[in-house]
Amino acid sequence: MPLEQNLYGHPDAGGWWERHADEKARIEGFVPIENWPSVYWHDGLEVVLIIYVDDFKLSGPEDKLQLGWDLISKGLNIEPPAKLGLYLGCKHEESVRILPDTGKSVRVMEYNMEDFLRSCVDRYRELTGVHYMRQAATPFLAEPTGPDFTDGPNTVTNEEVKAAEEALERAASSQATQTLKPYAAKVLMKVLYAARYARFDLLRAVCYLAQFITKWDQDCDKRLYRLMCYIHSTYHLRLSGWVGDDRDHVTPHLFVDADFCR
Repeated sequence: MPLEQNLYGHPDAGGWWERHADEKARIEGFVPIENWPSVYWHDGLEVVLIIYVDDFKLSGPEDKLQLGWDLISKGLNIEPPAKLGLYLGCKHEESVRILPDTGKSVRVMEYNMEDFLRSCVDRYRELTGVHYMRQAATPFLAEPTGPDFTDGPNTVTNEEVKAAEEALERAASSQATQTLKPYAAKVLMKVLYAARYARFDLLRAVCYLAQFITKWDQDCDKRLYRLMCYIHSTYHLRLSGWVGDDRDHVTPHLFVDADFCR
């Protein structure tokens, strides 16, 4: 029997929806941006559209946004647009700041991953049984020695520190591996999402540990614990950005991955 409508949960549902949304967006004048899948530009309205499954994000001149939503709604049944907030697990928070060097007032966008990162630490605690998190100023161990947490304020007692170390040992006591290897990918890949989205300070530590997923050892256990302690110590960090110049004075610049360098 032919399937006339997309069926939620079907293995091909995502691809069918992507093709459907792409077709409807193109009909209304949204042109895909080369090498940026699911990102479109509308030349007449000068707006940028992002389609991620059923999440839509539209950016452009304020007086053109509703016109853009009206075009999208012609071919797709979407909810009324709302003010930007939680998007793909990240809170987008707008504010106004005064630039210290120019005194100019600018609109700032902050990317807040605190709730998501708290869930990462909770997941680590759930999987490993390690509940005590110490203060850490960096996500890295001091080399070549063992864990050193003297660079952050000590907010736990010696008894709590000992309990944390014992819990880490118990979590790594599997007869098969003697490490936290069974949990490493579950924790690291969750953290990697936040790192790539808005916490670039985590990228190096996460990607380094990811190299050892198939050859995990107790040294990796300590490095992962240090990383989670650092995350626990830095929930307050935010990625923020603004444009302080008039549109006519802005020149776009792009960076590329090393894979594309020649």
